[in-house]
This record gives sequence, C-alpha cells and structure tokens, in this order.
Amino acid sequence: MKRILLLLSLVLSNNALAEESIPLKHATTHGIKKCLPAVKSIAEFLAKGNHGANSLWNKNTPDESAFTSVIEQSFKDSPILSTMTVTRTKSDDCYSEYEKIFYFEENCMATAQTTFKGAEYEGMVNKYITFLNHEGIDTYLMPAGPGCVVIRREAYMNL
Repeated sequence: MKRILLLLSLVLSNNALAEESIPLKHATTHGIKKCLPAVKSIAEFLAKGNHGANSLWNKNTPDESAFTSVIEQSFKDSPILSTMTVTRTKSDDCYSEYEKIFYFEENCMATAQTTFKGAEYEGMVNKYITFLNHEGIDTYLMPAGPGCVVIRREAYMNL
C-alpha cells in the first residue's frame, strides 16, 4: 500500500510540474543568456498550456541581439496570438515588450463596456482603432466584421 501511495504521489507531482515554454526552450538552446530571465518571465506569461511558437534570433551573436517570438495559444473557442521581443540594450540592460491579440464576437463598443469596464478612454489612434488604458495596459480595439480584435501591449525596462 505504501508503494502505491508513493508511486501515486510521484506521478501527481510530475504532472504538476509546468513544462518549459517553447520560446524559452528556443532562447535557452540558441545562446540567449543576459536577457534569459526576461524571456522566461514573458514567455511563462504568454505561453501557458497548449501553445506553439516561431522564434527568431541572430544566429551569429544571439546574446547581443534581439530575440522575438510569435506564440499561438489554442483554446476551444478561439486562439490568442501573442508576440514578444526581448533585446539587450547598449547600457547592458534588457528591453522587453509583448502584444496579445484576440477576437471578440461582440462589437468593440460592447467589448469595451463589458470586458474592459472601467478602462480609461485615451482616444482614437487614427480613424477606426480605439485606444484604452485598462489596468495600466495599453489596449486597442479594432472593428473586424461584426466583432472586435483586441490588442494588449506592454513594454518593460530591466525586466
């Protein structure tokens, strides 16, 4: 009985361990070192669960150049497309940014009033795209047929 309980606890603990994200695997495998903590932080935020990724880096000097990745998270109802970029700066810090792009079936006005209730209206980017500040995150709403494409963007220094 003790062996069964031990085996069961090992199986459960192994399943509980999070698998490393694909962008983090790419960065680790291909020589990103200085900004690897920033890649890890953003990749773990964007690439949870079922995901795929396509990453780019400078093959000659990977640790001195930008690392960028496009990530698809797959869900039953729709995917989320994200992009992330991490780059080493001249001051030897790391600049990082990401965007998350997803679609709502309701129009942008309804999306703003329900999903982003309480967001601050910042204005129009030009003619069609609304700019909101939602909980400190730049959020853009773009009409797409009867629905709304949402783009959320954040940038970090020294992550």
